[in-house]
Amino acid sequence: MRKVLPEDLDFDESQPYFVLYLKVNGFQVGDDLDINVFMIWTREKHREFRNVLGMTDDEVRLKMRFNDYVNQFIDWLKTFVPAVEVEEEQLTLF
Repeated sequence: MRKVLPEDLDFDESQPYFVLYLKVNGFQVGDDLDINVFMIWTREKHREFRNVLGMTDDEVRLKMRFNDYVNQFIDWLKTFVPAVEVEEEQLTLF
């Protein structure tokens, strides 16, 4: 168990799956974080996404380029981030 750090919520500093896990689940700096729960969540989200695609693990590996899958998966995960969070992030881009 560890605390969420400011850089954990920054796409430039942390792995996108991890940042999205924190944002989707409403974590804030200083909150307690169990990495095992993050790993289980990521595995479950991959399973959900493959179901959305209508593909098995093997079909994904055979039919999709890895980078295409990852980019589509990240875009899909972003749809779960609360709208307020997305709006704030977009405002800081300009």
